[in-house]
Amino acid sequence: MNEHEWINMDHLDIWSAVEAGDINKLQELINYRALRQDEIGKLTIGNPWALLLLAIISRNLEVVKLVTEYFEPDPGAANEQGVTPILLACREECPVEMIIYLMEHSVQNDSVSALEFAVFNNCVDLAKALITYEANYNALLAKTFTTALYLAITRTGNLELLQYMLDAPNNAVYSFVTEKYGEFTGLEEFARKASYELEKKITCFKILFNVLHSNAYTSDPVRYNVNDILRVALLSSETTSLIPYFIETERQWETRPLISSLYERLLPNYGLLALTVLCTCGPITIDKEELDPILK
Repeated sequence: MNEHEWINMDHLDIWSAVEAGDINKLQELINYRALRQDEIGKLTIGNPWALLLLAIISRNLEVVKLVTEYFEPDPGAANEQGVTPILLACREECPVEMIIYLMEHSVQNDSVSALEFAVFNNCVDLAKALITYEANYNALLAKTFTTALYLAITRTGNLELLQYMLDAPNNAVYSFVTEKYGEFTGLEEFARKASYELEKKITCFKILFNVLHSNAYTSDPVRYNVNDILRVALLSSETTSLIPYFIETERQWETRPLISSLYERLLPNYGLLALTVLCTCGPITIDKEELDPILK
């Protein structure tokens, strides 16, 4: 058998061993290849990145480790469709240990992170494991956590994951809610972008609002100060409006029959007018000169 035939045999056997998840055969082939390097040179395996994909599909972590360490593919590199080995492992519902291993051996890039994928696709168990891992270990937490949190509050409304992020030791939810991302804070981005069902949006709002006002709103039912909810209410009217919810909470406190009747007649069709009444007659301390431009 000539040198070219030996190389082709190694090539095919390695791919077959990886596909089968046969760690013993793969180790044997790699050891044999190392012994022969002085004779025939380093074997050209073809596409190490594709080989890693095959290893992931085998669901054998030891095979994934051996392919990664020996052939050195980048688990974070994406193809033209934006698919990385890490994302493939998420889609294949591979063990979280494999996903974390791939994360630890990938080069930082702008592709979708495993945590972002898990949150967007409501993979609750995987997302929780990754949140715990990143909160306690990953120095690059801020970027991936912030993006994942954004997805949770604006796209999915997964309250279980939102609460889990809130309880994470990094306490990143507070900074997300208060800091501005462009023109809007995280809370305002939630108000204007979240378009899922109203009941879920109200619960999500309460969670985020309590991050800012943990000691200020302790009564049940809650009576909101208009200063604290006005901008959120106005921005939410672009998607799933929170205005009816705020008006209904205020009606529980309203003792003036005419004002209460006005709220009832304006809702549900004239939410912005009802909000104007709330701003004029409700618990507000903002000056009218400041209020008028906001309402206009």
